[in-house]
Amino acid sequence: MKNRVFVSVPASSGNVGVGFDVLGLALSLRNELTVRVIGRSGKPEIYVEGEGVEGLPTDERNLVFATMRWLYRKAGKRLPQLEITCVNRIPLARGLGSSSTAYLAALLAANRLLGNKYGPEKILDFATELEGHPDNVAPALYGGLRISGVFADRVISVAAPAPRCRLIAAVPAFPLSTAKARAALPSTVPLEDVVHNLASVALLPHALAKDEKLLTDLLQDRLHEPYRAKLVPGFYAVRKAARAAGAYAMTLSGAGPTLLAFTPASKARSVAAAMKKAFKRSGVECRTMDLRVDNQGAIVR
Repeated sequence: MKNRVFVSVPASSGNVGVGFDVLGLALSLRNELTVRVIGRSGKPEIYVEGEGVEGLPTDERNLVFATMRWLYRKAGKRLPQLEITCVNRIPLARGLGSSSTAYLAALLAANRLLGNKYGPEKILDFATELEGHPDNVAPALYGGLRISGVFADRVISVAAPAPRCRLIAAVPAFPLSTAKARAALPSTVPLEDVVHNLASVALLPHALAKDEKLLTDLLQDRLHEPYRAKLVPGFYAVRKAARAAGAYAMTLSGAGPTLLAFTPASKARSVAAAMKKAFKRSGVECRTMDLRVDNQGAIVR
């Protein structure tokens, strides 16, 4: 049995604007997990570095540990005593897939210790069961842009053309829970808004592969962003500033509050500065990240 595992999992941006709970994009920012078996049984030794160092639990309540124990129980095995080291670079509760990364890293580490009992498709099913939707965990696992859905308790996920442009993430200083963002959504939406989003998602692969300028028209969501925008002070001001600085489009990253601008490389610096300035004018401090698409996905060794 292997007694040491290293896992690296990228951040992800769910929805990609118009693909609510369906589209997800892997980003060039990674969390790392190292797990070592140190005994047959006993309490874990858990260490956290980077994001969440002061707030994340380092006992059996830790999400990584709890998820590893969950998979071992699923496999009918007893979890050994572990030393777990989490190196976190993905901001917590900001719409960049931090929880998906934790679930996936834990599942992949546990699976390796179990002798790769489960294949990637089953790991994706498990991660989706724990996370509640596949739009973050699928790109985090496979990389790139993924189109995913749950059908008869099974996740179907396929690759789509990934953006070649730069991705500027403006990350506000405040967190936003997914539960709060979900609660902001209405129970019904107008049919014309559904049709608008369906057309946008259908045309998006062509735009990403052939003409990124079309993103300006295609990344105008009507199903969740108009309702969640009120949870992010300055949302419309930041979007206007990003577009004026040369971005093709701007979306909420996942449920927010991070805002993600799709921009030509030549405009990346000016777009980042414009977004930060617009947020500040709205009373919000933020940091910006100049990111690219991660096409590699999760690494296990």
